[in-house]
Amino acid sequence: DGTITAPMLFACDADPGLRSVLREPSSDVEAVIARIHATDGPARAHQYALDLVDEANQLLAQLDGDYNLDALRTISASAVERLA
Repeated sequence: DGTITAPMLFACDADPGLRSVLREPSSDVEAVIARIHATDGPARAHQYALDLVDEANQLLAQLDGDYNLDALRTISASAVERLA
């Protein structure tokens, strides 16, 4: 649908030729997905998401007040787990 995702961005870093393929409206979607998965793009995106969750958890640890921190941690961890 034209949405640029983190795995795509990281895949383009690893495979610069992929950028021109993504610009073609008639690209074979299955071939593009296979090409993305042939790079470290998906793994780098997953690690990036894990890093963001760690950062969020560090920030949550600084909160005072009536926050359900366990629920907030669960939400962020669940978002990454569904990507795996």
